[in-house]
Amino acid sequence: MIKAKYLLWLGISSAAGAATGILSHRKSPEQGGLIGAAVGFLAGSLAVEMHRRLADEDDGISYYSKSSPLYEDFDEAEYL
Repeated sequence: MIKAKYLLWLGISSAAGAATGILSHRKSPEQGGLIGAAVGFLAGSLAVEMHRRLADEDDGISYYSKSSPLYEDFDEAEYL
């Protein structure tokens, strides 16, 4: 499912780039479409990679790690 979502993002960005290239290169729409699709594919690849890296939970500092800014020492006397 995740790979299908990424492929969908790449397809949409490539189609948008191709459409933009066709509209901007009126004298040579084929060339503009190919260049636009390539640029759209690169932009989509960048967006997919950024999303994958930001959504990856293993890269962050865990909550219970002492190096985490959210770490608190647990005082048992306070809760007894």
